[in-house]
Amino acid sequence: MVEVPASAAAPPAIREDKVAFVRRMRARRDQGRKLRVVVTLGVVAGVAACGWLGFLQFAAFGCRSKQSEAKGVLTQIATYQRAQQPMTGAFEPIVDPRTSGSRHRYVVVPGRVTATTFEAFAVGLDPAGDLWRVTEHSPVELLHDACAR
Repeated sequence: MVEVPASAAAPPAIREDKVAFVRRMRARRDQGRKLRVVVTLGVVAGVAACGWLGFLQFAAFGCRSKQSEAKGVLTQIATYQRAQQPMTGAFEPIVDPRTSGSRHRYVVVPGRVTATTFEAFAVGLDPAGDLWRVTEHSPVELLHDACAR
């Protein structure tokens, strides 16, 4: 072991200053790490929240797009009935205008049909509980919305 002459050794005050400096630098480094962790967790939570809201909006959009089938079918029925009534003098029994080979999300149910009035309903199967109605005087209207949760 080599001995250092007393004149070459650092005074105790300088050594304590170095130790204090190193401790301050480590504390700052640790603060930086904590900040990075907090920011990272905040970003991950924000992305997860945006993803969840996007999923909810996507599900609502999907349900509303399924409802367009009911509106379209009832609009077809109303157009047909309004076109036939002046020619025949009465409304005709309501028949589902869709082909039987395709998959349907709604069942068309005829309501009352007289010489001067008609009524038709579309009852939801896929958005279960959805109910739509059309009459001779009213446009297609939503009676019970299964998409509003």
